[in-house]
Amino acid sequence: MPIESGVQRWLERSMPALDGITGKTPQERRAGIEIAYNTLMADYPIAPGARLDLVGERTESLPTAHGPVPLRVLTPPAPGPHPVFLHLFGGAWWQRTFDAPDIVDLCRQLVLEANVVVVQIDYALAPEHPYPTALHQAYAAVDHIAGGGIGEADPSRIAVGGISAGGNLAAGLALLARDRGGPGIALQVLEVPVLDLTLERYDEGAYKAFPSVEGVPSPSSGPLRQAIQWYLPDSVDATSPYASPLRAEDLADLPEALILTAEFDPLWAQGAAYADALTASGTAATAVRYAGQIHSAPSLSAVSASSRRWRAQVIDALRSLREDQAVSSHPAAPGSPP
Repeated sequence: MPIESGVQRWLERSMPALDGITGKTPQERRAGIEIAYNTLMADYPIAPGARLDLVGERTESLPTAHGPVPLRVLTPPAPGPHPVFLHLFGGAWWQRTFDAPDIVDLCRQLVLEANVVVVQIDYALAPEHPYPTALHQAYAAVDHIAGGGIGEADPSRIAVGGISAGGNLAAGLALLARDRGGPGIALQVLEVPVLDLTLERYDEGAYKAFPSVEGVPSPSSGPLRQAIQWYLPDSVDATSPYASPLRAEDLADLPEALILTAEFDPLWAQGAAYADALTASGTAATAVRYAGQIHSAPSLSAVSASSRRWRAQVIDALRSLREDQAVSSHPAAPGSPP
């Protein structure tokens, strides 16, 4: 099927709005993209009509081996303890922030509708802080949660997840937690994830359905390849399993996975292959490829029925944490990888 009509109209507006943002440094480009994207998304509310103001909110600073990292703790109106979801934002490892209004509202919606605590982590960005800084900060956050560091959260019911690069970090985090002997994670929610940084599976043909906008270059893999160069130090092989979870030789004993991909996202094949590999290893995995959708699907509820179904599927998965058995948390083993 073609790109969904509301998504097509969003692309026709977003492609020129986000094109041509330049800067001498990644930091200058990052600032320009953030302003442009926040301005664009102000017209596309994540959860129109929802009482997002009912969500409790506070920020904390978590000490880690890579320096302090900010956490935002979003809590339901009812007292806990509640299942908890560690959310990792997307942005190709080098842009965006947990303060982006669309990301914050997406997490507030999860709190209200799934009745879970959501912990956002403002992990450090490349190229200033390349791999594995963000991954290790995420591990410190989940270890903090499992140790009872978030009073409203039930440390025996932890989910991790994220969008795009955030999905990459969440999948790597699940592997790292398994290999270190804990903490226990019950669920991983991977939305349009990047799972193989070699880009061996990258369907550039998916872009053929995109609209042609005068003066705007056709989309390509170039920006993602640049982002991977910034994220991975020269000493790190792109096939390292914590950076490219699809390359892991052993995918047994991992948390159940929900993997959502989009028909017209070149990364869709990575998500499908990861679900197949998890299933073959005995790990429960559900993969859904949404027809007519693009990489930005998680944020397009305002204009897309399938984006609203997407969000509902994530919410249902998090609600299941209330029904499933708790997962025990284990201390990290000494001498742990990577």
